[in-house]
Amino acid sequence: MAMNLAHLGADTALFGFTGADSHRELLVESLNAHGITSHLVASSEFPTTSKLRVLGGQQQMIRLDHERVGRRTQGDYDQLAGDILSELPGTAAVVLSDYAKGVLTSELCQTIIGAARKLDIPTLVDPKSADFSRYRGATTICPNLSELAHAAHCEPSGVDALLSEAEG
Repeated sequence: MAMNLAHLGADTALFGFTGADSHRELLVESLNAHGITSHLVASSEFPTTSKLRVLGGQQQMIRLDHERVGRRTQGDYDQLAGDILSELPGTAAVVLSDYAKGVLTSELCQTIIGAARKLDIPTLVDPKSADFSRYRGATTICPNLSELAHAAHCEPSGVDALLSEAEG
């Protein structure tokens, strides 16, 4: 998401968690090279997520992910929230891209969305959590069909039927 926005010419900042390791340094270097400002909180108990792609010719054969998913310390969340809130004034939009890795907790989402609303900053959400209440107050939520079905506790075909019924 951040790379796409930066390539479209938007001033882009990325907030999140990393480990305190060499993969963090590679990530920061890559973001800087693409003109993306990074505000990354180093969590000592979690490695920076890394992905190893094994290619056969031009085709990816397998991808090996090295990551640890879960809740960080409250201090890490407080630092991340503080970093985000300090950068909000003057921001054109906020994008919450949730990968269900333990970063976008309900509390953090509500803190960001509430502060953005007070500043009339639109908040766009790409959800992964089935609990859409964590995104309450966002300007828009853009789930794909399977994410919407998961949140609605039904199969994607059931969502298709409901959408067709609503259109008719």
